[in-house]
Amino acid sequence: MEKIKLALIGAGNRGKDAYANIIYKEKLNADFVAVVDPDEEKRQNMIHRFNIDKSMAFSDEDEFFKLDKVCNTVIIATQDKHHYSQSMKALEVGYDIILEKPISTSIKEIVEIEKKAIELDCQVIVCHVLRYHPMWRKIKDIIDSGELGKIVTINHNENIGHYHLTHSYVRGNWNNSNTSAPITLTKTCHDFDILYWLIGSKCKHISSFGSTAFFIKENAPEGSADRCFDCKYQRTCEYSGMRVYSLEGGHSPAFFTNGDFSKKAITRGLKETNYGSCIWKAGNNVCTQQANVLEFENGVTANFNINGFTRHTSRTIKIMCEKGEIHANYKRIYVTLFKLRKFALGDIGNFIAAKILDGLRLNKSIKRKYRVNPRFSIKSLIYGHGGADYHFTKSFVDVLTSNMHSKTLVSDSIESHLMAFAAEESRINKQTIVLDEYKQKILSNK
Repeated sequence: MEKIKLALIGAGNRGKDAYANIIYKEKLNADFVAVVDPDEEKRQNMIHRFNIDKSMAFSDEDEFFKLDKVCNTVIIATQDKHHYSQSMKALEVGYDIILEKPISTSIKEIVEIEKKAIELDCQVIVCHVLRYHPMWRKIKDIIDSGELGKIVTINHNENIGHYHLTHSYVRGNWNNSNTSAPITLTKTCHDFDILYWLIGSKCKHISSFGSTAFFIKENAPEGSADRCFDCKYQRTCEYSGMRVYSLEGGHSPAFFTNGDFSKKAITRGLKETNYGSCIWKAGNNVCTQQANVLEFENGVTANFNINGFTRHTSRTIKIMCEKGEIHANYKRIYVTLFKLRKFALGDIGNFIAAKILDGLRLNKSIKRKYRVNPRFSIKSLIYGHGGADYHFTKSFVDVLTSNMHSKTLVSDSIESHLMAFAAEESRINKQTIVLDEYKQKILSNK
């Protein structure tokens, strides 16, 4: 089968290190013929790895789009604010698009992208990679089987992790909603999408509560400097860039060194970029924790908590249905049905034993568990989102080389983005948002 030809716009963490890297390592049926990125080093990396002709490496996207259609599909993995303009240019040329989430930082722009894709008969596949993760696919299968009856309510937790929170949303590119977007969009439109997908219904109402009140100047240690290099607390502060991006902290400085792990590059990055700024003075204005309460049109309710103050980065979920419940994390899925036990309690001794052995006495017709990934699954360890990046990349290559349709087309993804925007609107204005009214209000404003 002939390989699909791709162009990459944005050769950073998601474009190059995730999708392009997976295509290269897994020898998927795709190849890159062009790359667009303002960074010379990133362009050179793509040129060498994929044998891209030097004439097809561009620092300016407009120079690339002037060529007309040179491949099948473009992957757009740039900063969020650029997604709309780049997508519209790509669609005008006639490209199918693999579009990193969020689709855009504006609902109006998202709707315009969808309209243009339909008009020109182009696919826009949104990188909602979680739908492709084995855990979520299995949960969806269990729900759709009808064994547990209809969903009644859900408790879902996005545990961002203290390092990921401070790296990306306090110091990093997504720390300010004025230059990026609220965390409900940049981080958790994934989660809103999963809730919408599992429940199978649009959200009707949403209320949200959250705070940015921890990483602020007022909480900085007395006498702390603006940058870690100049600070007297650099060797004692748990958030010091000097410690976090070292063997002691164990977190990669690659994001601000272009993959250069030399002492010189790390020192320069900590002195010159925001990753070396005092965590309390980094200028973030996005929530570090946020609680969302949702009601869907089919009557299902959900509690969705976003929290950066966790040791590990993970997602956990509890789904309560008419005939049973599901508990899941990225290692195991536990399904328990509301069936009677296979023994009578009898006297007090049996009652005590039953309480002690609760769960162990439940046979497989009542309680069972599933392993999310095969034991020692390499792909789940080396690829992002617990291996979901691999499954998504393989899927979009398969879709583009066949007549299949993706499960994350832009038309499906609009709902998750609308929920994310509405949650932030609710938080700011301290009111419950009616989703239909909110969408109409936004789209009617000129």
